[in-house]
Amino acid sequence: MDKAEVVRLLLGDVTEFNKRRLADPSLGANLDLSGVNLSGARLEKADLGRINLSGANLQGADLSEAMLTNTNAEDTDLRGVNLKGANLHRIRLKGATLAGADIEGFAGGCRVCLHSSNFEGVHWAREQIVAMLQAINRNPDWAVKYEIVPK
Repeated sequence: MDKAEVVRLLLGDVTEFNKRRLADPSLGANLDLSGVNLSGARLEKADLGRINLSGANLQGADLSEAMLTNTNAEDTDLRGVNLKGANLHRIRLKGATLAGADIEGFAGGCRVCLHSSNFEGVHWAREQIVAMLQAINRNPDWAVKYEIVPK
């Protein structure tokens, strides 16, 4: 199945896409969807784990409750994306743009790995940075003091 066919399947029926990923090894780990245009797509509960989405356009997409574990989303346009309840564990976001994305995970709604290498060069909105730091400050033993100023 070529990249265009995979995208058509994903955009046509997420449930069927998820089933086919389980059954078809070519749709499994390391599936290459780099550079695809999925802007505005309804991808709720999509299993996009272990997929290469580098350079993809997902602007305004609904990825609520999606599985994005071990996904390569480097240099991906994620502006305005709904990530409520999504699993972002070990996602690679180097150079991605997340301005305006709804990342409920920083308030406890999904699993997010905060390893610095995953977020190098990510473009965040100020509100997202504040939400991350507020979540970190729930630690009963330590508090992070910060000031956010434009460069």
